[in-house]
Amino acid sequence: MAKTINEDVRMVVGIDFGTTFSTYAYAHKENKNEISANDDWSFYGRYKTPTALLYDEQLKLLEWGLPALAGRQKKNKSLHWVELFKLCLIKSTKRPTLPPGLSFKTAISDYLRKLGDSIKETLESRWPGLKFFRQVLLVLTVPAEYDNDAITIMRECALNADLIKTKESPYLIFTTEPEAASIHCMRSSKEYELKIGDSFMVVDCGGGTVDLSTKILSEGEKLKEAIEQNGEECGGIFVDKEFLKFLGKKVGRLAVEMVSKNHYGDLQRMLQEFCQFVKIPFTGKSEGFKSYELDLEQICPVIKQYVINEYKEKMEEDDWVVTIEFNDVRSMFDPVIEKILRLIRSQLEKWENCSAMILVGGFSESKYLQSRIRKEFNTSMNNKIFVPPEPMMAIVKGAVKFGLNQEVIADRILKWTYGTDIRNDLGNNVFDTMVKKGTRVLVNEKVSKVYTPVWKDQVKMGLDLFTTNRDGADFCNDPHVNLLGKFCIDIPLNSDNRSILYSLRFGTEIQATATNIKSGENYVTTFELDI
Repeated sequence: MAKTINEDVRMVVGIDFGTTFSTYAYAHKENKNEISANDDWSFYGRYKTPTALLYDEQLKLLEWGLPALAGRQKKNKSLHWVELFKLCLIKSTKRPTLPPGLSFKTAISDYLRKLGDSIKETLESRWPGLKFFRQVLLVLTVPAEYDNDAITIMRECALNADLIKTKESPYLIFTTEPEAASIHCMRSSKEYELKIGDSFMVVDCGGGTVDLSTKILSEGEKLKEAIEQNGEECGGIFVDKEFLKFLGKKVGRLAVEMVSKNHYGDLQRMLQEFCQFVKIPFTGKSEGFKSYELDLEQICPVIKQYVINEYKEKMEEDDWVVTIEFNDVRSMFDPVIEKILRLIRSQLEKWENCSAMILVGGFSESKYLQSRIRKEFNTSMNNKIFVPPEPMMAIVKGAVKFGLNQEVIADRILKWTYGTDIRNDLGNNVFDTMVKKGTRVLVNEKVSKVYTPVWKDQVKMGLDLFTTNRDGADFCNDPHVNLLGKFCIDIPLNSDNRSILYSLRFGTEIQATATNIKSGENYVTTFELDI
């Protein structure tokens, strides 16, 4: 797809597929300033719906979103509630347990299909006759720490979900969640007292991950990347995990594990109770805090059968009520917030000229998280730490703005070193670097290198693309080297000059072009860009 929006495209849809909540927003190409977010989810008045699925015993999808969670009260062991499956795309994290026979790719595809059905229905109701697969550009946001494999899987799932017609469809592009939020926040640069040349950090605090992006405000309403984006798994759900650890100290770790394994719906009901009455209202201020009594007999009675020995004796003494005090709640938040503070601190050490910090994402609404970040960084930020209105919508609206004008991103800093394989005299595939990690490339900039056949009678040339997280590599089979994609071209024998110009263009994806210097014949393919 060209740098600007394709002439066929009439609509841009941003999709925020989140760990715990998801949503979409859209705008017509001819009315770019009117971005509409779907507000028909009916979830606490929010613009998002839970990233949740409900399957029956045969793994037939029954419900998705809020209705899937509403079914938790059903006392049916054959039902399967599935959540947090987005985390399966992050290799470093412990994958959530899924029902036997259900792959995370199927869960993602099923969810995207239902979300896509809602998108298609909404667009058709407003613009009857709209050709979805030819006149709609989809912009899907991903965490900053996703690698090429994760983005490729997301594209496969989008294909399986009937969001696109072919895997290589140009009507689906990606941007990172903090980059999308940066684009959204740029429109409020005057409110944040930012001028041309100033840099600002967006801290996207989501359910699963916290992602950072530091941008420089440039002429013409464009953004340059100050330093490489970064992120970690320290989102809001990890406070929930700390709560379960706390509960395990009261009833025994095994009891919590058994409920999670055998009564997932009951466990999630208890977590929802915790979030609604403890986690969300928590401000970090002891004044006005009221102890919360979690009545297990009422909220999660099935847990009693798994509580044994001294845990059972103590719970019977307490009438199966777990009292949650101020220090208990703070101890649930603090390990997670400390990770976020370290992440921000590390980013600021790499880029000291940050003029403002903007907190977005659902977890950023936590008053305690806000107060801890301000306490730590207010001085260095000159009190310029902001939380925009509706911070959880910054990503999806920014995604729409990116789709409407992809040139808003002026450049990116590469997260990987890219290279191809060349055969040496010993027959080994040597890693030949084309561009190093940390290189600043303009959007749609090309990097090129000339390659010649090894043998006179060679009729094909392999130009497979490899990546490494280091500055380079010796061989393509080194442990830290990964194959991004295969690319093979024909080279004619009837020519003295059989040199090939191999070019990589870095846009929303990597376009690889091999040009026969003698004949001018081009071969083109695309690879996913780990943004």
